[in-house]
Amino acid sequence: MNGIEDFKKRLQARMLSAVTSCVQRTLQSAKQLAPYGDGSDGGHLRDCIFGSAEEKEGFVSGSVYADNPHAAYVEHGTSRMPPRPYLHPAFKAQKAFFTQKLNH
Repeated sequence: MNGIEDFKKRLQARMLSAVTSCVQRTLQSAKQLAPYGDGSDGGHLRDCIFGSAEEKEGFVSGSVYADNPHAAYVEHGTSRMPPRPYLHPAFKAQKAFFTQKLNH
């Protein structure tokens, strides 16, 4: 049984490493892609993009999100403003990297 437990620990560490790397890369990419306002609040959206990775009760999870009241409007657009996606392209760009990270 010791071999199985060792394998589980190694796999868990690998998953956490892959998720952490992808969260950091997605976070950087989203901040680069986020539109930069030209008003007094320029850059506020970029300053409100956060990410985290964690292991809890045998599960690994990661998230990148924008904690800004207007974040969803910028990402998806409104009837008066076209969408300017920054989160979805950042996530999508990491798909191949994540798969590669898990396989090596």
